[in-house]
Amino acid sequence: MKQSAKIPADEMLNFIKQHHYTGMTENSFEMSEPIIKKTNKGTQVVMELGFKASKGGLGAIFLNLGGMHNQPYFFIKNAVDNNVDRIAKAQDEALKRAIKEFE
Repeated sequence: MKQSAKIPADEMLNFIKQHHYTGMTENSFEMSEPIIKKTNKGTQVVMELGFKASKGGLGAIFLNLGGMHNQPYFFIKNAVDNNVDRIAKAQDEALKRAIKEFE
């Protein structure tokens, strides 16, 4: 999970670095530990990643959704959506490695 989450995380951070001013937004980035959740569709492993507004990530919100003086970039959603295949592949490879260890 952590390896596959690194793919969109790197893309988000690379985008933010292009809009570097003070570094607060970059430093506000956080990635949670994987959490197992039970849903009505079964069990899922979930991770949260993004820019924490209370730690200086407010700039990411305005870059992502737009503001009075800038158009929206939707870079957070795009970082995930544009990498779905790479994320799935990384998770699939990790699962195959884990299964191989038990053979």
